[in-house]
Amino acid sequence: MPVPAQRFDSLLPEIRADDLKSMVTLWGGKASLRKDLCIEVIRKGLADPVQVRAAVKHLYPYEYAALALIKQAGGVIDGDMIGVTLLALGVPLPSRLLDRYTKIGEAVLSALVKRGLVLADGPGNPTSVYSYSSTRFFSDERLLAAVEPVEAEPFTLKPGLRPPSS
Repeated sequence: MPVPAQRFDSLLPEIRADDLKSMVTLWGGKASLRKDLCIEVIRKGLADPVQVRAAVKHLYPYEYAALALIKQAGGVIDGDMIGVTLLALGVPLPSRLLDRYTKIGEAVLSALVKRGLVLADGPGNPTSVYSYSSTRFFSDERLLAAVEPVEAEPFTLKPGLRPPSS
């Protein structure tokens, strides 16, 4: 069953000011803006297809790949799937994500939320990644429209040692 298209606009007022300040930089805003101005800049950015394409063009490879996965999944993805799926596809993740967290999904989701690329789909704080495994995350349909599918890197295994003969 397809997921209805979703947009961030109605959730932006529910997001804390400090979270919005990290999100607004994707759209050319400054982190020093007031909450209401952050919301305005983000909404204007998402409403302008040229600005959306420019923002998507400057994403890190793992961010782009995550959006491509979410698009392929119909706009929404389970929180526990995103990190392991990116790794399985051979998408290199920044070491800062791998070093700081024990759960790779939490690390990826935290980074995506901080950049304003995904939000939690459900009741509660839309930027919360805690207990993420029971939460679904979505991206704004306008961001997803600017994303193309990504190719999976072939998974290679190094030959192992031969077992000792008995």
